[in-house]
Amino acid sequence: MRQIAHHVYVHTTSTGVNVGAILTSQGLVYIDAPMMPEEARAWRQNLAELTGAEPLYLINTDYHGGHAVGNPILGGTIVAHEAMWKHLTGMSESYRQKILDKWQKDYPAEFAEIKTLAFSRPELTFLGRMTLYCGDTTLQLIHVGGHTPATTMIYLPESRILFTGDTLVLNRYPYLGDANTKEWLDALTLIRRLDPVTVVPGHGDLCDSKATEPLSAYIRAIRSGVRQFFKSSKSKSETISKLRKQDWVLYPTADKAGLDALIKTNISRVYDEMKAEARKKQD
Repeated sequence: MRQIAHHVYVHTTSTGVNVGAILTSQGLVYIDAPMMPEEARAWRQNLAELTGAEPLYLINTDYHGGHAVGNPILGGTIVAHEAMWKHLTGMSESYRQKILDKWQKDYPAEFAEIKTLAFSRPELTFLGRMTLYCGDTTLQLIHVGGHTPATTMIYLPESRILFTGDTLVLNRYPYLGDANTKEWLDALTLIRRLDPVTVVPGHGDLCDSKATEPLSAYIRAIRSGVRQFFKSSKSKSETISKLRKQDWVLYPTADKAGLDALIKTNISRVYDEMKAEARKKQD
C-alpha cells in the first residue's frame, strides 16, 4: 500500500492492476477491486485498520475481471458506467463460461472462490459524467470509453489526482479486444488536457500526463497500418499476417508468444473498426 496524498491510497495487485481508495468524511471510496480473494480481503482489512472508515462506494473503471472480481469482498455501493451493467446482463452463457474456463486455467488455486464472486453488477450507473460529493471530497467520474465501452476515469480536482483505469497502461501492451481506438485516442488527449499532478494508471507506476504519449503513438500507428491494408482491399487474415511481422516495440517483453497473440487480437479489432467506419460513411 502506498499513500499518495493525505487521503488517497494505492495498491498494485498481484495481477498488476492498480487499485485505489479515497478516505472521505463519509467513508471509503474504492477504485476497482483486487481479483484475488485473499488480496481483496487484506486490502479491505488494512484500510479498515488504518482509517477506521466503512466502505461507501466502489467505482469500477471497467468490467474486466482484474478490476471487478473482488467487488463483493470490499463492499460499498458499486458504481460504474451504464455500459458495464448492460455488458454483464447481456452476457451469453457460452461467453461467461469461456471467461470462467480461462480463469480456471490461469488461477487454479483461487478459482473455486473466484467463480462465486465474478460478474457482480453495478448498483448505481451513469451516462457521460457524474460527480460524487462525499463530504469534504469531490470525485468526478468521466466516461471515456476507448479501452471498453464502460471505461471510466476518476478525477479528484482538489488534489489533481487522476485514476485512469486501463485508458493508460505502462510497461505492458494495451489490450484492444473490446476497444474503440478513436475514443481511446480522445481519452488520452483528455488526460493531457487535464494535466493532473499525479496519474494512477490501470497498470504501471505513478506518472504524469506525458506518459500517455507512447500509447497514443502506438494506437495511431496500428490504426494507420490497418487502414492502408483495408483501403487496399486486403482481407483481415492478410492484414494480420503482414502487420504482425512489423516491429511493434512499445515496451520490452520476454513473453514473445503472448505478445504475438495480443498483437493479432489488436490488429483484428482495429480491422473491424475500419470496416464499421467504412459502412458508416456509406450510410
